[in-house]
Amino acid sequence: MGISISLVDRPIARPSLLFPLDGSSGAVVEFFGVVRGREAGKAIAALDYEAYRAMARKELERIAAETARREGCHDLVLIHRVGIVPVGEPSLYLRVAAERRGAAFRIAEELIQKLKADVPIWKAPVPSRLPAASPPGERR
Repeated sequence: MGISISLVDRPIARPSLLFPLDGSSGAVVEFFGVVRGREAGKAIAALDYEAYRAMARKELERIAAETARREGCHDLVLIHRVGIVPVGEPSLYLRVAAERRGAAFRIAEELIQKLKADVPIWKAPVPSRLPAASPPGERR
């Protein structure tokens, strides 16, 4: 089983996936966590991610190994961006290859939930410089 974990300060580039695979994986799930334009009901321009890098990497490796071991994961790639991530750009990329699709989806979901709960990566909204749009029919 291969596990690749990266914390990056630049836009995430989707890692290549070369087919044909070796025949052991029947499913490959990819997930991009993309910054939305609203946080807590307010318009934002970006999210600013801060991490305690050494601990974050260690926790990501631990979580990935624990999660992947249980369900027959064959390959796992996780990239988390830190720093300012503008709206519409991914802050997280995850790829899971497993024998069956159910396992691949479960591994991805569990890993994301554990990442959010246990990994020392924090986010803060960067306010939008533009005023929020008025609801239809309302004047400013």
